[in-house]
Amino acid sequence: MIKNFIGYHHLKAETKVKDYKNTDKFTFLILEQTCFFAESAGQIGDSGILIINGLEYPVLGLVLDNDEVIHKIALVKDIEINVPVVAKIDAAKRKLVSANHSAAHLLFDTLREQFPSSIGKGYFNDENGLRIDMWIEEEMTSNIIEAIQNIVANKIASNSSKEEIITDAQIVQSEYNLDISFGNKELKGELRIVKFGDVSIQLCSGTHVDNTSDIPDFYIYNFESKGNNVYRFYAKTSLEQIEQAIKQTLEQEQEEIKALTDKYEMTKSKMSNLEIESLISAIATKELSKATFFQWKTNLILLKSKIKEHYIQFEKIKRDNYIQKYSEAAFVNIDNINYLEIKDDTMEIKDMNFVADWLMKSNSNALIELVNLNSKIYLCKSNSSKSAIETMKNHASLSIKGGGNEKTAQGKIT
Repeated sequence: MIKNFIGYHHLKAETKVKDYKNTDKFTFLILEQTCFFAESAGQIGDSGILIINGLEYPVLGLVLDNDEVIHKIALVKDIEINVPVVAKIDAAKRKLVSANHSAAHLLFDTLREQFPSSIGKGYFNDENGLRIDMWIEEEMTSNIIEAIQNIVANKIASNSSKEEIITDAQIVQSEYNLDISFGNKELKGELRIVKFGDVSIQLCSGTHVDNTSDIPDFYIYNFESKGNNVYRFYAKTSLEQIEQAIKQTLEQEQEEIKALTDKYEMTKSKMSNLEIESLISAIATKELSKATFFQWKTNLILLKSKIKEHYIQFEKIKRDNYIQKYSEAAFVNIDNINYLEIKDDTMEIKDMNFVADWLMKSNSNALIELVNLNSKIYLCKSNSSKSAIETMKNHASLSIKGGGNEKTAQGKIT
């Protein structure tokens, strides 16, 4: 429990200095009472001002020490114990933070209900939204996330009032069946339970809305895998912030969408895929809404997977074709070195490397030059005494700028 904290029900406190410490630039204060919440319980600290001797001092930081809130402000040289202080928090920020914190409880409890083996790995909320990390054995999909979001929305609509219960740790465990472990130790003494009807109950020292209906909205705008079955969920409760997040997501994904589309277009003439073309068409939009976001996100995730599969298949077919095309390539032996020059305007540099490496497996003491005159790229590989870099530099008919070593050299034809 936070000592002398009245901020659960008050946004302003008329109080006095209980203790202080001055440094060269700052004053650190403990007040007899405070409405300021210091960052803890996964919740960001409050912002606001302290009024001392008629002057306003923005609160620069808040720290919990021995369950007391320490307020950091600019240096007050004439500060004394018992000096009157008026503490005022940023009410607009607190309102957003409290809504996000209550929504985080609803989301956490919903995840635990839907996935009983899940384990919380931490969460954080501020005025801009909330995030929760959970270990979940099942694989998360956009459809599952949408279903979870709908359950949370129904809990918000349940019009459940907040109930605060202060009780002993043993009662918390025996009567309310709540876990009192914190890290490697068990919590003791008086603890605070925050309960919303029958939709949520958790131990918590943070600030919350008075009723679930005070949460303006709820939207999971993103989720990601952190590895080892840990998923991170991002959500917001402000309608304005939700709309902005959806817009930003669309803008941020545009570059990758273009890259995916371009990648497919490069292969389309040789290997088309109607499913991929349908997905590209489905995500080609300049506007998204809450109603369309999850389906769009599902299509984008699926497109990424399908493009990857398609490209792997395309590369395999292409390489098989190169093997068939050059399996009978005729080397010319000059001074006991097997020379081969391949001119092929369909090759990229990775194709050149593949063909050269494949041919050298069955041709020792060889030097292979590969040229694409259309793209103006050149590659030379050698497993002989003849240097690849010297061959490129001293090419009889081409001027090439590049680099390499005795075994491999590549460059741009100028």
